[in-house]
Amino acid sequence: RGLVPGYFDHLRMHKKHRDMYGGRVRYTLAYESLIPYIRRLNFGDDVSLLDPGYYHADTSELIQMLQAGHHGVELEPEAWDRLVTWIDLNGPCHGTWQDVFNGDIPTGHHIRRQELAQKYSTGSYINNVVPQTRLYDETPVRVSAPVKKTQPLSKTKFKDNQPWNYEFITIDLGQGKSLRMVKVPASPPFWMAVCEVSNEQYNQFDPQHDNRHYGRRRLEDSDGKGIPLNQPQQPVMRVSWDDAMDFCEWLSKKSGLSITLPSEEQWQLACRAGSHTAFHYGGCNDDFSAYANMADKSFANLGVRKKDLHFELAGESYLAAEGVKLAERRFDDGEVVTSSVGRYQSNSLGLYDMHGNAAEWTLTDDGGEKVVKGGSFLDRPSRCAANHNISYPQWQKVYNVGFRVVINSD
Repeated sequence: RGLVPGYFDHLRMHKKHRDMYGGRVRYTLAYESLIPYIRRLNFGDDVSLLDPGYYHADTSELIQMLQAGHHGVELEPEAWDRLVTWIDLNGPCHGTWQDVFNGDIPTGHHIRRQELAQKYSTGSYINNVVPQTRLYDETPVRVSAPVKKTQPLSKTKFKDNQPWNYEFITIDLGQGKSLRMVKVPASPPFWMAVCEVSNEQYNQFDPQHDNRHYGRRRLEDSDGKGIPLNQPQQPVMRVSWDDAMDFCEWLSKKSGLSITLPSEEQWQLACRAGSHTAFHYGGCNDDFSAYANMADKSFANLGVRKKDLHFELAGESYLAAEGVKLAERRFDDGEVVTSSVGRYQSNSLGLYDMHGNAAEWTLTDDGGEKVVKGGSFLDRPSRCAANHNISYPQWQKVYNVGFRVVINSD
């Protein structure tokens, strides 16, 4: 029968297709289960001149899980190549238009595509036919990608869950903007920014930087760019590790202090603030809505108006955002995308947004890449835990990664 698409896919489906299949799409259950684990271009996403590597395969959770040795799975080189190629092709369920629509392709778009390909391409063009390929060799060849292990929870020097006597300093950024730091009483002690670096703070260093938008979802703004990520108090994102270090160098010269990114150990110690659980407020199944901005009920609904949340098909009601499967729908932190920094309750050291909102670069190297901690607004709790690691190349401007800074001090 096929499956019911999300509300917006249902709206944009060609009438001939909708009539032939009763408003359903010919996706398989296996495809529907797998597709949430890859990052790809979706309807309404901002596609104006993207940064290099913006949709790089290593930003897909599927690749990250397999690199970490998911359930001991080891892939041969050809399997890695096929997965990456599939993601590069935007994760299609089918190989040809005929697989999607069993009949004449509506409006003859395939003919126009062939005309343009013959006119402008430098070589052969795809003629809507899957070429004959060799039989896939299923002989196990156990060549695995480098394993990225989740780090154990580190031991801290703090009393269990006891609030510390806060000691703050403020760094002047110019033009009335400042950055507040709190002393982390470790051995040796260091100062850490109370919040993630915000857009308005980063813009003192780079006035041209723009976080842009998250995918267009609201029907009343169907021609808009989407939900903004570039408000002054939202955390800066889409900055590379190199960009973050350049900010640290700029601020060091401006302030006369030795400012840098935290090491993974410093970040994790400050995040946990004396707790012995995955989060400073509790475990993975605890209600995070007062403490962190993660993938929740609000995110799952993607900002759609309440009256648009359901639609009717053949007498049945369907949820508009039913394709979003990786959010924790039991809890609602009230935000669809990033919130203003410092909105939620801090940990016992007075640090905000250590879990969720924007993921954060660290100094620590992992096989030539830089470790990122904390997860973001579109990560479910397990990916925002204190000991969860992801790493990216230092040149990559990752879509959900920002940073906070530290001052090493005795």
